[in-house]
Amino acid sequence: SLKYFADNGISWPWPRNFYAHLLGYLTESGAKSVVFDLLFYQTDIDRSESDGTATDRVFASAIRKNGNVILASQLTQEDLGSHFDPARFYLDFANPDTTSNQFNDILAPIDPLLHATHYLGIANVEPDPDGIIRRLPLFYPFKGHFLPQMAVSAFLSSKNTPIRLNRLPKHMDIGGTHVPLDN
Repeated sequence: SLKYFADNGISWPWPRNFYAHLLGYLTESGAKSVVFDLLFYQTDIDRSESDGTATDRVFASAIRKNGNVILASQLTQEDLGSHFDPARFYLDFANPDTTSNQFNDILAPIDPLLHATHYLGIANVEPDPDGIIRRLPLFYPFKGHFLPQMAVSAFLSSKNTPIRLNRLPKHMDIGGTHVPLDN
């Protein structure tokens, strides 16, 4: 994709109206959920043919129209000074495991996109000592609550109903779906 667009005079980062066009196609095709595994934490750039603020609005409108778009966020140990309140994205959780790392701040999508979406997915990954990623947490602790990993958020969005999560000794119950847990 990068080469194709570069060969046609469009460099990275792509204008946000590209994502809006793609999302429109996926919406019309009946996609249950659409995951953007990109961090949209900065406004789109102005180009000779487009205004970044306008392309952000077009993308936000497409997100709102679809209704099941998951946008990536990243949790950090450092305090970024963000004023974003992620309360509407917290999971309803019974018996959470609170032993994992606590995070201090979140790198979230820009406001127009954030207000348009109903779902955030945490995109943090931590490789094993040999550099290979073999596992991911299903949820991340944040300010005394929990936020979903991207795949969990996609699963939850496809259900279109609030789901309670319950951590049991050997599996996680996510609305009746049992996800095995191990070390």
